[in-house]
Amino acid sequence: MDVIVLGLGMQGRAAVYDLVKFGAFEHIVAVDSLQNSVDWVKEKFDDPRVIALKMDVNNESALSELLHKYAPGVVIDLLPIEYIPRVSAAAIESGWHFVNTYYTRDIQRKLHSEAVSRGLTILPEFGLDPGIDLVMAGDGISRLDKVLEYFSFGAGIPEPAACNNPLNYKISWIFDGVLNLYYSAARIVSDGKFITIPRDEIFNEKWLRMRHVDRVGTLECYPNGDITGYLELAGVRALRNGGRYSMRYPGHHQFWYVMAKMGLLEDKTVRIDGHECSQRRIIAQLLEPHLQYSDDERDMVILRVELKGEKDGQEVERVYEMIDYRDLDTGFFAMSRTVGFVASVGAQMIQSGVIHKRGVCTPMFDVPYEPFLEELDRRGLSIKHSTVT
Repeated sequence: MDVIVLGLGMQGRAAVYDLVKFGAFEHIVAVDSLQNSVDWVKEKFDDPRVIALKMDVNNESALSELLHKYAPGVVIDLLPIEYIPRVSAAAIESGWHFVNTYYTRDIQRKLHSEAVSRGLTILPEFGLDPGIDLVMAGDGISRLDKVLEYFSFGAGIPEPAACNNPLNYKISWIFDGVLNLYYSAARIVSDGKFITIPRDEIFNEKWLRMRHVDRVGTLECYPNGDITGYLELAGVRALRNGGRYSMRYPGHHQFWYVMAKMGLLEDKTVRIDGHECSQRRIIAQLLEPHLQYSDDERDMVILRVELKGEKDGQEVERVYEMIDYRDLDTGFFAMSRTVGFVASVGAQMIQSGVIHKRGVCTPMFDVPYEPFLEELDRRGLSIKHSTVT
């Protein structure tokens, strides 16, 4: 059985690294349209299993030829989200299991019946957030008779020692993607009622929550995403409070609230000196050079899931937390480790049969918690959990 990694950006490189170190696939095929990314793999790994190829997945015949050349195993898709419908359909049609890291369960539901009939697994949303957080939530929900509150918090931020710019923020992920999320509506539950927060209001301080993290301090948390789909997935029909949030250092919301209210985060075209430009891309280009990590600085990832509910007639709170840092020896950012390594783990768990459901799966209930925890521990990623009654 072989594995194909599509996309050799920061997460893709981490996935290949993990597959080489822990995987048992016969061939590890690493694919990208950029020659420098392909060259990175060739120079990095002296392993006969690793095959690095330059290819444009927009070329349907080349993609089909690739999928038919190797022994069908697992495709790990770490390309931009717009490629998912084409790539996932091609993978299933060619007899490959499929893993990616985006919010794409709805996109791939149309492939469910075909995947089941072919005995194939589609595992979307299996990275950091979504991904690890959903496995955490699934374990917590399974331990409760009734769920009353469900919160998840995620952060990709500099560790305190690397906070040396006015925003106390640096880039460990695609910044265009960050700006897109900074101007997206959110949906939470408050006092039993669903509330939709407009995209230009998510940084309004009225929606902020604060959380204390050991060795970091107090962080502000702004609503990011829609809790609704995950409540439906979990079978939770009546929630007291809940939401999905991102965490930043205090003061972050003030800057971005002004940017949003001025309309500067809108994805629209502006005309400058006769040239049409993306307004959002201009902002990204202006800020990106000032938000870079130096070689000796570390990012950190924080992931926290809080569940309150009832168990045997008592109210119980269960909290999960994971903190990870950039590995300065390998150079992999915490963001790359917790996305790329996890996607690799998903492929390996499908190969070994630990993940055995066919069709479209969810990390919330189709990835067994204890085996997953063991795989994370092998990679130096540790989840702590506690229960309070």
